Amino acid sequence: GQNTFINDGDRISMRDFGYEIFPNEAGRISTATSTTGLHTFRKRSGENVVLRAYDDELEYYSAKVGQWERLKNGYTIGAEFGFADHNTNTDQTSYVYFNNAVENYSRWNGNVAALTSAVTSTATTLLVDDTTLFPASGTVAVCGNPLAYTSKTATSFAIAAATTTCASGRGVAQVPDEYSAAPKGNLLIVMNTRMFVAGVTSSTQALFYSKIADATDFTMSSTTVHLVNDGGLINMPEGGGSITGMAADEG
Repeated sequence: GQNTFINDGDRISMRDFGYEIFPNEAGRISTATSTTGLHTFRKRSGENVVLRAYDDELEYYSAKVGQWERLKNGYTIGAEFGFADHNTNTDQTSYVYFNNAVENYSRWNGNVAALTSAVTSTATTLLVDDTTLFPASGTVAVCGNPLAYTSKTATSFAIAAATTTCASGRGVAQVPDEYSAAPKGNLLIVMNTRMFVAGVTSSTQALFYSKIADATDFTMSSTTVHLVNDGGLINMPEGGGSITGMAADEG
């Protein structure tokens, strides 16, 4: 039954009941604001990254440093997030897409590293454990603050100047990409490599869908001809209400 499992000695044991704070007491949210989103990003590599949203924050749990780190902040307080993994795409890269129906539709590739040396206010180099998965240039979040880098080595990022300080051992993450032209909805689901988005405040009965294998593009090639690969939208007036949830029909 669900209250039992097979242990390492090939014996049936009872599951432990109860709950605990993940990963520990230090990871507890200290504000009175409730959690507005929780998701486990399952990457193609088999790695899992947990994300949570609360207050105006979006955080990821860094297994490398053993603590929650800010991915981005400044979101509308109280707006609920939706998430969906999109791992079969034209980039052949793992992405988690997310939105809160207010700010821009966004995606993150889950690239993370750990500082191997403290960052000072005059630093022009970020020393980390590994930059393999990061692009040649871009922006990373360091102690929750975005820092642009112009180049990298196997274990460092070159920056113009640090605008923050950060202790050694803290997490570093590539910042999410934003897509202002995409629909802003917090109901997301992936089917047949397309992203479906609902919960758009201005069109609560509409279901938007992306092009095949490209969850960033919801456009049609023409207003008169709809191609197989095109994105688009479906108006669903039946029932006279808003779309409030989506699930895959496995039948």
